[in-house]
Amino acid sequence: MNRKSIIMKYYIFFLLSIVVNSAFSQVGNNALISLERHSFSSKILKEERSFQVYLPPSYFYSDEGNFPVLYLMDGDYNFYHDTGLIEFLSSVAGKIPEIIVVGISDKGSTKYREYCRPNAEGSEGGSANIFMSFLEEELKPLVNKKYRTSAYDILIGHSMGGLFVTNHYLEKPTAFDSFIAIDPSLWWKDYALTKKADTIFKDQKELSANLFISLANTQGMGVRGFVGVLDTYFPYDPKWSFTHYKGENHGSVHMIAIKEALLELFEDWEVSREKFYTFASSKDLIDHYKKLNTKFATQFSLPAYNFGLL
Repeated sequence: MNRKSIIMKYYIFFLLSIVVNSAFSQVGNNALISLERHSFSSKILKEERSFQVYLPPSYFYSDEGNFPVLYLMDGDYNFYHDTGLIEFLSSVAGKIPEIIVVGISDKGSTKYREYCRPNAEGSEGGSANIFMSFLEEELKPLVNKKYRTSAYDILIGHSMGGLFVTNHYLEKPTAFDSFIAIDPSLWWKDYALTKKADTIFKDQKELSANLFISLANTQGMGVRGFVGVLDTYFPYDPKWSFTHYKGENHGSVHMIAIKEALLELFEDWEVSREKFYTFASSKDLIDHYKKLNTKFATQFSLPAYNFGLL
């Protein structure tokens, strides 16, 4: 690439950066981000349920764009630090797209554990199937009706929430596009989900959704047995990945697991300086984001924050 082409390329993107960032600044003066809380009466759970919603800065930039949605188990506990991480990775660092986050309130640890445990006979059994129905038939439709969501949904759970996420992946893998299970409690009922996975996976030719599963330095979680089943039937399938964070404990693994799962999921999102030079024209950059919009069922303009990083 000659010097004239380089100068012209930077000039084009400099103008784009000014225009787009200016628009974001004007919007930001009025509404930077939005944190909302809602409650409604669930017919499925037969109780009042609450959830929190994080709307990213670009949500207010245009009335046309839509965004992936991340559903967070144990939402009251994890909501604020997780949304802070996601905003940093998206709006600040430009590593991932901006995302709507829905934090699902748990109504206390006893009720939360009941809904996280899979349905089974005996005292160890729970009501996970009912909570799955609540998510699919009530919460997701409500969120989709109220907000500009794309058709790309992510479910995250940690510990018992990770047990729920893993079981959901086995029971209804098409309900979400990606599942993130952080140090999941797969010891439940003598590693029942590992046995369940073996029964299900042996009749499948491929995985239908992404699964990111992680393990801290916690002993006896039962994760390796489950991963072994995945590796037996789908050794080269890119839709699942496993990471063992040997230096993290059960609590500290949460943030790094979410960060690295999202970076892996949206690995093509960032346009680095090196990648920028591979585009022959501004049209190539636009086409790059058009492909990502198709992949993640989104519809929004070129991210202003990416231009500032070039």
